[in-house]
Amino acid sequence: MAINPENETLYPLSIAVKFAPRSSRTGNYLTASVLYRWSKKGLLAPSGHRIYLETLKAGGIVTSREAIARFLEKRSGLTDMVSQEASPRKRKDREEAQARVARELDSAGI
Repeated sequence: MAINPENETLYPLSIAVKFAPRSSRTGNYLTASVLYRWSKKGLLAPSGHRIYLETLKAGGIVTSREAIARFLEKRSGLTDMVSQEASPRKRKDREEAQARVARELDSAGI
């Protein structure tokens, strides 16, 4: 879902940091550069997909309180709309599959 400027109040990233959770390491507010990075590079969701903070360019880069809430819900996996079949393999599953193939090739003498 994209930001709807008619229904959502837009804030510059420097103000929107007040709506994001504080740093778990330091307890300080996040910086605007963190929100910018989330909007450009995104973060990996528990499902393995990359998620991005919704932003708009309106004189500067802006986001909304609701967009931050949606981003955090996706990040926590509460609204994971991706089916299990479509989700990418987890690293452990991939390593187990590679080990199984290696054992099969060894037993076949290849």
